[in-house]
Amino acid sequence: EGETMWQLSFPMSEDDAKNLSKRGPGALKTKALERCGAWHVPIPDLLQNTPEELVSGYPVYDRDILDTDTLRRGSGGDDSKSRVTLLGDAAHPMSPFKGQGANQALLDAVLIARALYKVFREKGADGADVWTRNEKEFSLEDVLGEYESSMLKRSAGKVKASADAAKFLHTAAAISEGNITRGAAAREKTSYVEGKK
Repeated sequence: EGETMWQLSFPMSEDDAKNLSKRGPGALKTKALERCGAWHVPIPDLLQNTPEELVSGYPVYDRDILDTDTLRRGSGGDDSKSRVTLLGDAAHPMSPFKGQGANQALLDAVLIARALYKVFREKGADGADVWTRNEKEFSLEDVLGEYESSMLKRSAGKVKASADAAKFLHTAAAISEGNITRGAAAREKTSYVEGKK
C-alpha cells in the first residue's frame, strides 16, 4: 500500500507557533483538523488517519539575502582571507513554497567543486589530474570569494521568489473556490479591494 505525505502551513505569531510545536504531535494534528476538517474529501480522512506520532511542526522563517561581504567575513570580522564558506540553506535559506532549496544546494555543490578544482589540480606527466595544491594561478581564498559571489547572485532570485510565494500562498486568493487559477483569483481579489468591481 502506498504512503501519502502532507504538509500544512498557515500564518501565526512566532510565539504561538513555538507553543503549538512544544505541545506535540497531538496538538498539531488537532490544529490541522480544526483548520481543514471541513475541507473536501479526502482531506479530512487523510488528516484523521495520519498516525499522531508521524505529525511534526515548527515555525518556518525567511531571512534576508546575504551580501557577499557579509558572507565572506562571517562572524569573524574583516576576514576576506577566510577558508570557510557556506552552501545550501546555510548560505541562502528559503521557505519551501517554491521547491528550490535542495536544487540550489545541488547547484552550490557543483559550483564549489569547480572552484576547488581550480586550486587543487595539476596535470601530471601523463596528462592525468594530480590533486596537489596549485596556487600558481588561483588562491583558495580568491576562488571561495568568486564562488560566493556567483552563488549569491544565482540564488537571490530564488530566495525572493520563495518569500513572495510564502506570502501569496497564505492569502485568501490562494484558496479561492471555483475553476480559476491562483493568479486570476489574486487579480480578482486585488481588483475588488481597489474598488474596481
